[in-house]
Amino acid sequence: MRAIALDKPSGKPTLRTDVPEPAIQAPDELRIRVLEVGICGTDRAIVRGEGGVPPSGSDYLVLGHEMLGQVVETGSEASSDYKAGDLVVCTVRRPCRLPECPTCAHGESDLCYTGKYSERGIVGAHGYMTSRIVESTDFAVKLPPELRPYGVLIEPTTVVEKAILESVLIQNRLDWVRNLTDDQEANRDWRFVKRALVAGAGPIGIMAAFVLLLHGVETHVSDIRPRDGYKGRLVESIGATYWNVMETPVEDIPSSTGSIDLIVEATGVAPVAWQLLSALGVNGVLVFTGVPGDRGGELELEGGHLMRQMVLWNQVVLGSVNANRSYFLQAVKDLSEMGRRWPQQLASVITAHVPIENYETALTSQPADEVKAVFDIPEN
Repeated sequence: MRAIALDKPSGKPTLRTDVPEPAIQAPDELRIRVLEVGICGTDRAIVRGEGGVPPSGSDYLVLGHEMLGQVVETGSEASSDYKAGDLVVCTVRRPCRLPECPTCAHGESDLCYTGKYSERGIVGAHGYMTSRIVESTDFAVKLPPELRPYGVLIEPTTVVEKAILESVLIQNRLDWVRNLTDDQEANRDWRFVKRALVAGAGPIGIMAAFVLLLHGVETHVSDIRPRDGYKGRLVESIGATYWNVMETPVEDIPSSTGSIDLIVEATGVAPVAWQLLSALGVNGVLVFTGVPGDRGGELELEGGHLMRQMVLWNQVVLGSVNANRSYFLQAVKDLSEMGRRWPQQLASVITAHVPIENYETALTSQPADEVKAVFDIPEN
């Protein structure tokens, strides 16, 4: 089979033609034809030399961790829940399975204590940029047919599902507040997050805006692109407010919006990420989802000022990475509702379908208005 892979000896991406055809080895496994794979900032970082570890004994790493596929064969124990033709997505991280790690043992490998996990297309396991894969049903999630046009967005959606839902859970520390209406009580998980700012209008940021709006949160998105550009128009078409930070610095946004309860960082640029504290409101949560690489460099902080603000205002800074299977299930539910409410806008998140022959350009450059580019994976 063909596959887009990182050749470790040269450190360069390549289109291999010698990847073995996978076969079912266990009764709980599925053989899956890969239909689409999203191109992620992590993939581009690996190609730049920032990480990427092949499986043991391999001198290459098949890239890609955002996939949409179709079942072509089932193991004997998988046939009751899956059948040929079913749409599926597969999770990214695999547990460490070490006895000292209770989170991996309970299906929460995203919170692994040991760091000995593997991740498809990232570290220790081949990814999805190939024609067919075999995967255990433990790491596969079935999609309804109506999600075919945007099912490849499930994985980036899971990243913000986890980050936002963890932040909402933290905000239930304010549960002593009782002067709320019955309607708000029914929505208790979200009642302390009324206004949110998403920093960055890439795929993570855009999907964060969808998730927040789905739960009735007043949502603002900031980025460096013009308001009348592609990203700005897309953000505002779903009911969020777009801010061009070249015109309105992030610290000035709350003077127009009011206090911000939650900030979702989706830039991966350290100086920008820490600057967001200046816009965070009393009792607010700032959650980082970006992983800085060679962009933005290091920075100096006004440590005393920020520490004073965080202590006196009861603020929380949270880091969130990856997502376990429960967040994939939540993303399927939420993406289905997004598709009903905003079908055209959700489809517009995918800004390019790229043939695998154009792998080098797609993995080493990024158009200014790209939100999510996707490789279309041929059957052979």
